[in-house]
Amino acid sequence: MTKTDLFTHAPTCALAALIALTGCSDDAAGTEGDGGTDTGSTSGGDEIDSESGSVDESGSADESDSSDESDTGEAETPCSLRWEALAMKTNGQTHAAYDVDIADDGTIVTVGLVGNDDNDAWIAVYDAEGELVWEETIDSGMGNDYAEGVAFDAEGDVVFVGSKASAADKELWIERRSVADGSVIWSMSEPSDHGDNEPGDIALAPDGALLVAAGVYAAAQDRDIQLRKIAVADGSELWTSSYSGELDANGYSIDQVTQLAVAPDGTAYVAGSQAVDYQTREGVLVAFGPDGGEPSWAVSPRASGSAHTHYGTVAAAGPENEGYFVIRQTGANPRSWIYRVSADGQVEWELEDELFEFAPTSNWIFAGLDVAEDDSLTISGRLTNEEVGQSLDWSEVFVANFSRAGEGECMETHTWDNDRIVPASSYGYGMAEGPDGAVVVGEVINGPENYLYIAAFK
Repeated sequence: MTKTDLFTHAPTCALAALIALTGCSDDAAGTEGDGGTDTGSTSGGDEIDSESGSVDESGSADESDSSDESDTGEAETPCSLRWEALAMKTNGQTHAAYDVDIADDGTIVTVGLVGNDDNDAWIAVYDAEGELVWEETIDSGMGNDYAEGVAFDAEGDVVFVGSKASAADKELWIERRSVADGSVIWSMSEPSDHGDNEPGDIALAPDGALLVAAGVYAAAQDRDIQLRKIAVADGSELWTSSYSGELDANGYSIDQVTQLAVAPDGTAYVAGSQAVDYQTREGVLVAFGPDGGEPSWAVSPRASGSAHTHYGTVAAAGPENEGYFVIRQTGANPRSWIYRVSADGQVEWELEDELFEFAPTSNWIFAGLDVAEDDSLTISGRLTNEEVGQSLDWSEVFVANFSRAGEGECMETHTWDNDRIVPASSYGYGMAEGPDGAVVVGEVINGPENYLYIAAFK
């Protein structure tokens, strides 16, 4: 067992083939109990058909089904893998999911992109057990498109925010589709004359309207963190508010938006980064009130006056209207910190990424944060693992659960089992909590092949 400052964790050898080469004791293979979880590759090595890309639990290809349900039999262990599903493009190009939302009945919606001649936006609905209900690929015909954030609306349909190519700069794109069959209910886009508008996230407000966070150009060289409230029925704007960083010496202020979370009282927390100068970006959490207007407050806990590049990445809102978010430092010394911020903008605690790490893992990146059904916190993302002495490394997804006081409860790391000596790399890009636990979405890189990846955890 490996003890971190937050969790007791049981890492495993990645593959039986590696065990034969290097040896792996019972302790290293992972055990249950003592607050830990069983970890590692557990999907059983299903075979993938080179034409259809679909997976079947028996190992045979099923050309009519683009997903795989893999039951590990460990779903009673907290944080353990319940099932995983994959889909492969027939030409092997990129197919990745960036965001996910879960309805009260367990239905899953996820969005991302599919690589064809260029990148096209992609949206799909799955049932609670990971079976595909429908999927749509959307091509503007003008260049690279993608969907970045998605949410179920108050009527049970799905709405996504994305980026649509145009003859000039990229447009902010919002589209509502029927949950039953994927048909378009309405679609809208906002062009820019000054640069690419960038999608951030979308969420349901307590009153049934929708909130959309994005990076939108207000003027040349000035992109702001913007939050808009829109009507579900037709996408019409109810109000818009924005937050801007400082102009640097060259007159630039290019702010970015990543994720949005909505508190029970309607406060919207937007995580992103604000420009300070050409050498410095600060990770920031901005609070917007339920009625719009000027932001209530903004907090950048890592601001020190020194040059650095920090990004606010993921966000969540708790039952006491408190906010949570992550700041990631990029560059030669990548780091991450998790913060709890009170409803009035006071930082209440900080957790460092080192509290999660264990040897020989590295490069932990937090990519999803949400409040679970029991009001605890779940965080997910990806890390780099390696087989020491074998010159092998790969990416794994992780899911960790901890209390809103910052006390660790359980953690699981996992990569899809390709039944080869060189493990596949699994990447988690988005996560949501639902009635049965967390669902992580992303992609798998398996040698030259690329698969859409969805995994459900207890």
